[in-house]
Amino acid sequence: MHAMVRERLAPIMQEAGRQALAMAGMGLSDIQHFEGYDASSFHLINQLEGFGFVEPGAGLAFCQAGQMAIGGTLPVNTSGGNLSGSYMHGWSQIVEVVRQLRHEAGPRQIANVQASMSALVQTDQAHPLIFVRGA
Repeated sequence: MHAMVRERLAPIMQEAGRQALAMAGMGLSDIQHFEGYDASSFHLINQLEGFGFVEPGAGLAFCQAGQMAIGGTLPVNTSGGNLSGSYMHGWSQIVEVVRQLRHEAGPRQIANVQASMSALVQTDQAHPLIFVRGA
C-alpha cells in the first residue's frame, strides 16, 4: 500500500472506528473478533493499526506472534477472509461474523465471543460495523 494512502487512511479509520464504537456504547477492548477487508495482507495489518487494535507499526509483529489466530488475543478473518477464503468484497466477512456470534462456526469458533467488528476499508474511506451477540 502506498505510504500516502496509508497516511491518509489513518485518521479516517480512527474517526470511523470512534464513531462506530460510540454508537454501540462500547470500547475497543470489548471487540473480541475482527473481520477486515483484505484485498492484500498489508491492507489488513493497516486496519488493525488504523482502528487502534495495535499501535502503529506493531501490526506485522502482532500477526507473526499468532495473535490474529483463533486462540490469539484478537482473532482476525477466521474463515480466511478474501485472500484465503472467498473474494466477495467483504460479504464473506459479514457471514463469518454472524456464524461466530451465533456460535455456529464449528472448528473456527472463538470461545464465548460476544462482540465482533467488521470493516470495509478502501483507499479513501472506512466503514466499520459492530455486531453483538443477542440474548
